[in-house]
Amino acid sequence: MAVSRKTTRLLAYGAIYVFWGGSFLAIRDMVATTPPLFSAAIRFLFAGVALCAFSWWRHRPPISGRAFQSSLWLGLLLFTCSYGCLFWAETRIASGTAAVIAAMIPIWILLGEVVVLRTQRLRFSVGIATMLGILGVCLVARSIGFEHSMLSGILVEIAGSIVFSFATLWGRSLPLPEDQAMRAGLQMALGSLGLLVISAVAGEMPRVPAAFAAWQSHTTISFVYLVTCASILAFTSYTWLIHHEPATRVASYAYVNPLIALIVGVTLGGEHVSLLQAGGAAMIILGVVATMLSKLSAQPEKQRVTESAASR
Repeated sequence: MAVSRKTTRLLAYGAIYVFWGGSFLAIRDMVATTPPLFSAAIRFLFAGVALCAFSWWRHRPPISGRAFQSSLWLGLLLFTCSYGCLFWAETRIASGTAAVIAAMIPIWILLGEVVVLRTQRLRFSVGIATMLGILGVCLVARSIGFEHSMLSGILVEIAGSIVFSFATLWGRSLPLPEDQAMRAGLQMALGSLGLLVISAVAGEMPRVPAAFAAWQSHTTISFVYLVTCASILAFTSYTWLIHHEPATRVASYAYVNPLIALIVGVTLGGEHVSLLQAGGAAMIILGVVATMLSKLSAQPEKQRVTESAASR
């Protein structure tokens, strides 16, 4: 029985909201024992190769030279740079803090669409939704607090988030493989090779054997979760959404992810949520609902948009 487009849309949004929200704690768990850039590399190498193999087995889709080159550039930006920054940052900041910083991604995308690309108009309803999300993020950030030692991690993740947003918008004009699984998998695989190179240059490789020896069952679970749920399922859902929905609306996942990260932190990480955090989470949900209900443009956007990250 065929699944309706509405059901597919709801499932896809659910995947990027929940799976990416839970990925922040899983990343934090991995980098606690494994070098961060290498951790990101093996996550996307396994996920990318699996998606490419599945796509080739099912369709054997042709890949033009231009599509391969575009996938290489996006892979380097989205995975080597953006996710490399996230993994490195989580060696210095908590998973909840990382989720809060990532919530700024819709703001960068919105600014790019309104100011640079001029494909969106900053309507009143969109402005209200955006302000609700920003206020919620600020409340959560205030409840967490930023120590001076966290500054480098915060700045690096902000830089990675800006690159993520730029690549998402830039990819609209790039030719990419038609098959969604190949499109996502090729970018992951190519980005993972860039991460491996940087990991080697950064001197992480000598630490890898000891890191694997220190893995426990929860580390393995985190790794499997990042590969299957947060990469294969969530990222392919993101590729479908970004191809059928306005980019700003799809980016609303970054408002929800801090809420999911807080819930996961409480239930699995033994963290505590203050009243300020709860109030911020409520604001974030309101911002997401308002964003989803808003009509971001009078006419549908041209849907040659690349699928980006992360994740997370």
